[in-house]
Amino acid sequence: DLNGCCRVGEFGDHALKEIGAFCPCLKYLDLTGCRHVHNDGLTAVAQGCQNLETLRLSGCDGVNGQGIMALCKYSKHLHTLMINGCETLRDVDVHVFRHAGFNGTLTSIDLSDCKQITNTGVIFICSSLGHSLRHLNISGCKITDAVCQPICALCEKLNALDLSKCRALTDNAVHTI
Repeated sequence: DLNGCCRVGEFGDHALKEIGAFCPCLKYLDLTGCRHVHNDGLTAVAQGCQNLETLRLSGCDGVNGQGIMALCKYSKHLHTLMINGCETLRDVDVHVFRHAGFNGTLTSIDLSDCKQITNTGVIFICSSLGHSLRHLNISGCKITDAVCQPICALCEKLNALDLSKCRALTDNAVHTI
């Protein structure tokens, strides 16, 4: 647990490369608030820690589609991914989930406060991962009522959906859900 260790990655992703090299049995990693974490470090963790089940990248603004692609390729046992508060994460970055090798293991994804994620990104996540998702947190994302129908249609196993702080949603969204 490196939660709040804001200097991790400050001199490159050396610490994460060490974790990837020497912690192959790691199942849980919390990098919340480690603002200097970048794709190279995340890739090293994904390659070396292929038994990861839970990964928290909350507020890691240096992570984008390249790092997520590494997770999709190597993290076959991942069931919880929290990338909330990553303000630089965009719709194009989540398109890499189409290459996900999770085989139904990823059941929870938190994209809350990823302010550049819109309907397009959410629909893409649902079409790529919806068959296994049980928890989806998209609070604070730039979504509209139009995203609710695809969520309901593509995420049949969903039992928790957080839409708080989505200011463009209306009563129509509630009715659809």
